[in-house]
Amino acid sequence: MLDLIFAVDDPREWHKENIRLNIDHYSVLSTLGLDVVCRVQDYGPGIYYNTMVRVDGYEGLVKYGVISTERLIQDLTDWEHLYVSGRLQKPVDILVSDNQIEQAMQRNYSNALLTATLLLPYTFTTQDLFLQIADLSYAGDVRVGIAENPEKVPNIVIPHIDRFTKIYTPALAEAKKTFLDELEGERFRFKFEFESTDWEQVIARLPRAVREGVKGEERLRENHRKVLQKVLARVVRRSSWQQTTKGLITAGLVKSLKYVLAKVGKRFRQL
Repeated sequence: MLDLIFAVDDPREWHKENIRLNIDHYSVLSTLGLDVVCRVQDYGPGIYYNTMVRVDGYEGLVKYGVISTERLIQDLTDWEHLYVSGRLQKPVDILVSDNQIEQAMQRNYSNALLTATLLLPYTFTTQDLFLQIADLSYAGDVRVGIAENPEKVPNIVIPHIDRFTKIYTPALAEAKKTFLDELEGERFRFKFEFESTDWEQVIARLPRAVREGVKGEERLRENHRKVLQKVLARVVRRSSWQQTTKGLITAGLVKSLKYVLAKVGKRFRQL
């Protein structure tokens, strides 16, 4: 299924026109009025998905999400929901963009790189790094272990190492100036010692939602990996629950059931 995300400046006007042109893409929710559609979109991660639809010029099924440009940039920089920002930490094809979104995307890559580094051992390989980055938005996801393939992260990363390398090259170049040492054999080492005052500098670099999440945690320096894992899982669990329940409304019961069964079937075929 082709998966698209549209960032729009005015979601209300976008839905108004899309309902006029493609009302069959929407569930019965659209009959309750534009205000209801917009309120549902605003809930949780702020993205509204129409799934399992057909569009002219494409033979397969399409799933597309609509999010406001403002909410997209906020999640890319702050990780309040780590939902769309998590999807965009992996290689994607960007059809149309602008400078503001591109800057937020680079910030998202840098945040993902630093956070993954803090979760890894002090030395690690390039593949270890990309596997950890891809896992950031799955740890805590309520769908993992039920509908999602448990090998999803390696399946995303290993065949696409070159694409990960391409999008993270600028962030890696900056990281090597500050917190990463490059070793032989595509290995890296984290520069800072967590017992030193450098720790406060590291925390200050993290996205706002993560910084706020670690506040007040005891023995943070000694247990930073467990603390970060807990904070990230809490964010991802909340947003995945919100988006899953919202999907039942935006897709409708029949499409939701078909979508879940397709996911489960795919998972067991790959075991």
